[in-house]
Amino acid sequence: MRQIKSGIYSITCKVNNKVYIGSSVNIVKRWREHLSLLRRGKHRNQYLQYTFTKYGEESFSFSIVVECEPEMLLIEEEKQIKIYNSFNDGLNLVETPTNNTLGYKHTEESLKKMSDAKKGKRSSTANFDDKTIEDIRDKFFNGERVLALAKEYGIVRQTIRKIVYLKTYQDVPVSTEYREMLSNIKEARKNGKRPRSKGWNHSEEFVERFRKAVSKPRAADKRALTPEQIRDIRYRAQQGETYKVLSADFGVNQMSISKIVRRLTYKDVV
Repeated sequence: MRQIKSGIYSITCKVNNKVYIGSSVNIVKRWREHLSLLRRGKHRNQYLQYTFTKYGEESFSFSIVVECEPEMLLIEEEKQIKIYNSFNDGLNLVETPTNNTLGYKHTEESLKKMSDAKKGKRSSTANFDDKTIEDIRDKFFNGERVLALAKEYGIVRQTIRKIVYLKTYQDVPVSTEYREMLSNIKEARKNGKRPRSKGWNHSEEFVERFRKAVSKPRAADKRALTPEQIRDIRYRAQQGETYKVLSADFGVNQMSISKIVRRLTYKDVV
């Protein structure tokens, strides 16, 4: 029976050499948990998730840094975070790890970093420059849907939504017209209305942009993949092929591949 290893591990992106340092009383099990969340686009570490989605699973390596007793995990993890510089120039969100027990405190710098993230402010390790954020918002204002933007920029829809709805990168300025559009979207959804309904006084050009921004894909739209392709995707995923490879082969984004594999879509295809 394989011995359970307690200690410090690293997750490394081989493309940009960014490192995430973590600790666990069961390293192998913890790696499986990381991988499951990353594949589903649900990892709470936004920097690790973004890098994983951008470069693909095959671009990551996992290794054990050092084995240690459970009572030494936090001390050793903090030490390795500093050695690898994974907080300032890596994928760790905090510099001082904690298990929420007394005696462990975050530094002022790490507390500010977490606070800024919650407030939507940019951290020192933000992944996009101002021009990219402006381009994403301009395209959204001009009718591009969140899904299309996620495909174009290779990131999950949740990240795009946070950008276009000003939940993140709030230091990148937007026009009064953009804020007006967001306000109208919010009000329309709250009241169950659409811009083409009576009572809207916007210009025809604005109404058209607004309609494109808030409209959802219609149920009558044709399916993008055939039953044979769906079966092929699920079979190849079971054989170990990554979502990135399947996404490229079938011309749909990785999130769609994930939903197909997990049978959240195309449920009738068996």
